[in-house]
Amino acid sequence: MSETTDFESELSRSEVAEYLHELANEFVDEEAPMTVPVGNKEVTLHPSPTVSCETSVTERSPMLGTDKEEVVVSLSWSPSNE
Repeated sequence: MSETTDFESELSRSEVAEYLHELANEFVDEEAPMTVPVGNKEVTLHPSPTVSCETSVTERSPMLGTDKEEVVVSLSWSPSNE
């Protein structure tokens, strides 16, 4: 079974920092499941002790139609035994 929960919103830089700190704190206890807030829902996940982390940065020039910058951080793992 595969289920995806998405949510998108506009946040201030300080709100983004707060959200990322909240998410980072969920990784601290390697034995406990983590809870990820996604909009008005919370998703419980079970990360393994080792997590794959991929970071991608995109910079688009206005010459290409839009002036946009983007950072994507992708974290993935095989769920640990609950």
